[in-house]
Amino acid sequence: MPIDTTDVRSHSKAQIQHALEVLGRSNDRRKVFAEIYRGRKGIKTVDEIALKTNLKRKRVLEEGLVLYKNGLIKREKVCGKFAFIKDDFYSQHKERILRLAKKKQATRGFSTTFDQKTGMPAVIIKLPKPQKPFDIKHITIDEIDSFKKAATLYLEIDGYRSISDIERDLLSQQRKIPHMSLWRASLRLLRAGLIRKAGVKGKSPIYSKKPWATALDMDNYVRTKILP
Repeated sequence: MPIDTTDVRSHSKAQIQHALEVLGRSNDRRKVFAEIYRGRKGIKTVDEIALKTNLKRKRVLEEGLVLYKNGLIKREKVCGKFAFIKDDFYSQHKERILRLAKKKQATRGFSTTFDQKTGMPAVIIKLPKPQKPFDIKHITIDEIDSFKKAATLYLEIDGYRSISDIERDLLSQQRKIPHMSLWRASLRLLRAGLIRKAGVKGKSPIYSKKPWATALDMDNYVRTKILP
């Protein structure tokens, strides 16, 4: 039987490395992952996980979606609500993955190939290209405001809500962003390569985050550096 050599899970070490890259430095994502795999219960609802982790339900959904889309867990609906299911491989290696994830050294930048002699990940250090001298540019208040709106929208994008859904949710949370500003923000994120179109709901597009942005934990960067 032919073997798919492109499958990230074809090698146990590569599979663990994949999990470390997905977990990144996000404490919330590690909490959700740890709670899903804690104990013998094979399936846990979003509400159960939120209660045990002290995270908001929406946050559990966001991080659970990242884990699901990257193959670390499975998902199904229970009584009309999402629940997360353990993956057999990660269930066996959960302790090792969580132990490695807590280490201070970042796992980003590691290749998914392994040294044949040591069995350890081969580290590739990519040095940045020399940059041109910085150009001084005046930025207006309007431009800063537009950038913050795009950052706010980026955090809301989850791959299953449309722009119209997000607009309504922001309004209900008293964080209203004008309709046209929200659409301009989505175009800005598209041009920047941070998101991609995942579908359409009604006439409103649904966007999801690019895999590389998820792997680099851009959510945490935006939340702590751009929108403190």
